[in-house]
This record gives sequence, C-alpha cells and structure tokens, in this order.
Amino acid sequence: MGNDINVIVVDDDDLNLEIIEEYVDGEGYSTKTFTNGISAWEYLNSSPNEVDVILLDKMMPHMNGLQLVEKMKSDVRLRDIPIIMISADDREKDIYESQKKGLFRYIVKPFEREVLLTSLESATNHVKGQDFAQSDF
Repeated sequence: MGNDINVIVVDDDDLNLEIIEEYVDGEGYSTKTFTNGISAWEYLNSSPNEVDVILLDKMMPHMNGLQLVEKMKSDVRLRDIPIIMISADDREKDIYESQKKGLFRYIVKPFEREVLLTSLESATNHVKGQDFAQSDF
C-alpha cells in the first residue's frame, strides 16, 4: 500500500475526474475514481480500510453525494473517513445543510488546485492524527 494517502474520487463527470487526478498527481495521493455513488458505496463497503479521504461530487444520478455521506455516517467502519464535498452548488443554505451531515470540507466548483491540495492536506493530517491517537491504546 505504500505511504500514499488513498483518496476515493466520486464524480459523474469524466472531465472533473481527470482534473482532480491531474491536480493531485505527484503529491503523495493514490486515487481511485468512481462515476457514481452506488459503485463508490460498493467499494467502500467491501474495502473500508483502503480509503483515507473521499472527494465527493454532490449532484449525481442514482445516489447523490449527500446520500452517500448519510450511508457512510451510519456505518461505524466508514463514519470517520474525512469527506470533502465538491459542488457547483454555492448557495449558503445548501452548503450549511450539507456540512451539517458531517463533511470535513465543502469546496465550490470551479476551484483552484491549491484549494483542493490544502483541503486534502488538512484531511490527511486529520487521518494521521486519528491513527496516532489510536496507536496509543
């Protein structure tokens, strides 16, 4: 598995997946991409220990990002994985409602590479902090 941080990227737009992969390439992140919430959920459910951070589009068909967040938060194996929601939805009320579901961060599209990398770095530090705290017991 190496020292890379395993990032799941879920977006129904192939171009968005390509942009995110290009932004994080060479930055110490290993990405696995999914084009919908259902396939991402199946992977998460079968490999909960293989995921460190999730980059998640909000608006997708079949299972949207918020539905996936709710499923993850109700699963003890997945509830502590930091989720960074990425959405074109920039309405304050919707951002607030989304964050109440337990997101780590909310990024509005279009976004700069630095915003994504800073958010991933914060999530990574959060994950490492949890791992360190758990290893003390």
